[in-house]
Amino acid sequence: MLVACVEQPAAANQVFHVADEPALPVADVIRELHRAKGRGSGRLFYCPAWLLNRIAALAGKGDALRQLQQPLLVDSSKARRVLQWQPQQTTRAALHNGAVLDPSPGWQRTADVLLAGSGLLLLWPVLLVILALNAWPQRQPLFRQQRLGQHQRLFTMVKFRTMALGTPSVPTHELKDGGVTKLGRFLRASKLDELPQLWNVLTGDMSLVGARPGLADHHELTEQRQCQGVFAYRPGITGLAQLSGVDMSTPAALAKLDASMYRQLTPVRYLQYIALTAVPPLRRWWPLKH
Repeated sequence: MLVACVEQPAAANQVFHVADEPALPVADVIRELHRAKGRGSGRLFYCPAWLLNRIAALAGKGDALRQLQQPLLVDSSKARRVLQWQPQQTTRAALHNGAVLDPSPGWQRTADVLLAGSGLLLLWPVLLVILALNAWPQRQPLFRQQRLGQHQRLFTMVKFRTMALGTPSVPTHELKDGGVTKLGRFLRASKLDELPQLWNVLTGDMSLVGARPGLADHHELTEQRQCQGVFAYRPGITGLAQLSGVDMSTPAALAKLDASMYRQLTPVRYLQYIALTAVPPLRRWWPLKH
């Protein structure tokens, strides 16, 4: 805001008020702080206003309570209109980004380790077969790429190679012909190309459920996810956006859907995203909820 006032001539001799939008009630702030600290929802108890007023009156604090109950609304529309100013991130994103601990629920990491470890133990013959089939035409059956992880830290994501060697390192939707091989099309359609990422899950760089990790040079998506607080969480192999058909070609919509998924993630939805990814026909009986 200070930079905008210095750079914009229209700010001369003007007074501007700055506020977050949308404003969060105190109860929501407490809940978001609890989630950011990995403690689930805050234990808030409802107290009727009449009872609170009666207690405050008996304690001689009626006037103080009435002042606290008055809404404090700051209109920042002038700054947005005159200076074209926008806050860099939402209040929820700031609360999560400022948290020291992983905001993901504790059960999620436990489930990730158990399911990913079991998957590698049970599916190792499948991994070896795909590795051999992909090694014959490609000679480099595995694809490694630097992706943005939690707190925007770079990590090496591994998967089975599905594109021809020499294909530019850009998102698939930016390639005119896609660059996908015949075997690669099968691996992508069956989601088998993601199996090596179970190792990324075990090492803690990823989760089974989360936002797909983006490239470091995909600046628009990075900015949108930063504004939505998505980088406070581990990226994932599958999630709501992937199952809904929303990809990196629409960064704003993708970031909003990712943030919504993280805030509403429960053990049931966690299992649902995994099940629908592995067995798509289950959607007929278990529809997605946004």
